[in-house]
Amino acid sequence: MRSLILWTLVLWTMSVNGFASAEVRAQTNSAPASPATAVSQASTAAALYQEAFSYTRKRFDELARSGAPFDPKLAEKIETEQRELAARHAAQLAARSGLANSDLYYLGLLYSLAGQSDEVITTMRRYLAEHPTASDEQAEVARFVFVLHAVKKNLLPEAENVLAAYASAKKQRPNNRFLIENTLAAAYRNNKQLVPAVTHARAAFEAAKLISAEPDTKAPQVVQQRDQRLFIAASTLVDLYLEIERRDEATRVLGELRQLALSLPSANLHEFAMRKTAITGLEVKAAQAGGSNDAGIVAGAPELAVIEWIDQRPFKIADLQGSVVLLDFWATWCGPCRITFPKLRNWHEKYKDKGLVIVGVTRYYGTAEGRPVTPREELNYLKSFKLENRLPYGFAVAKADENNLTYGVPGIPTAVLIDRRGQVRFITVGASAQKSEALGKMIDKLINEPKGRVEAPGKFAGSTKSGS
Repeated sequence: MRSLILWTLVLWTMSVNGFASAEVRAQTNSAPASPATAVSQASTAAALYQEAFSYTRKRFDELARSGAPFDPKLAEKIETEQRELAARHAAQLAARSGLANSDLYYLGLLYSLAGQSDEVITTMRRYLAEHPTASDEQAEVARFVFVLHAVKKNLLPEAENVLAAYASAKKQRPNNRFLIENTLAAAYRNNKQLVPAVTHARAAFEAAKLISAEPDTKAPQVVQQRDQRLFIAASTLVDLYLEIERRDEATRVLGELRQLALSLPSANLHEFAMRKTAITGLEVKAAQAGGSNDAGIVAGAPELAVIEWIDQRPFKIADLQGSVVLLDFWATWCGPCRITFPKLRNWHEKYKDKGLVIVGVTRYYGTAEGRPVTPREELNYLKSFKLENRLPYGFAVAKADENNLTYGVPGIPTAVLIDRRGQVRFITVGASAQKSEALGKMIDKLINEPKGRVEAPGKFAGSTKSGS
């Protein structure tokens, strides 16, 4: 499984040309061609491109299915083979006479896969000149590819003109817009042109926020890319604001990023934002970062996926409005998690009658004390562990990593604090004394905020399957 995930993540990160895959398949109205089929059908530019584009996916899928361990050198070799294949197909296509319309488009994409920026610019410039007002999917992708390669060659005025046409189109992919704006921001920053760099960095951040608003499949690579885009865009914008001595704007961006991390929610993104705050020395006020109940957070905390409850009646987080809820993501094998147990016990005793509900969120790992166990055996082990460590709050046990993905948990222990309105207001990752102190202060703050009267779910001895 680890091998499959690693090969998949590598494939996902190769996103510079990933924009055209679905469109190519729609154009060809068929599954991706196998190498033998593509060579025999080389009369179509789309088939040539599709063969080159799908080369890495096919090879990585084969390696993942075989269980081969991830090898960065092999991954690099496969990417080199893809570029070489694309270059051969581009030369074959360019040798034909009378190229126009889609043939030019796919030729430009092949040059892009091959990393031949000069040829990309020449080909896509010609394609766009023949279709100056086009607003279809091919035109969007052509403009996207042109801008990325024009920036590489420092053709910034021409890149700006094509971006303007791209931005005016009704249909845009937020991920492509992010890549364009982020690339332009970096180019202007490198040229010491900080004002246009800020403009494009802000646009990249706005595009990244649109990515985060898209339907989320909860696949690990999707969540990872979402958080990565948001942090890169915000971090670049913060750095640029600091370079032009606009600290207030930099502080606002960090506050916005932290608030967004709470709204998603994503403990991973929140941790990125907290580290950036510490590095820059900026002071983000609670109201800017979600610490205030007037922070503008409107999304409710997502529900947990639970297969077994231990010493806790099943509940939905939406039903807990009126209570303060602390979700403690942990595992029995996690040493730092055990460090937090005394604090968790103290908070439970101190606030249990004031509306605090603590839930230990874990999952089946298939092991106990280093030996493989069945789910039933692991459940019994969790019960014994709970008693031995005198943990007075209930456990929610998941089948796999679904809750960690839902809350963007990068590691354990992670604490997610939900206020009486059902909104995530605070996140910590780790078990340091400083983080425990901050969490304790936030629990006290939320407990003492105005509340609507809602009863907390009852606790009882034993375990219950979800839904029972």
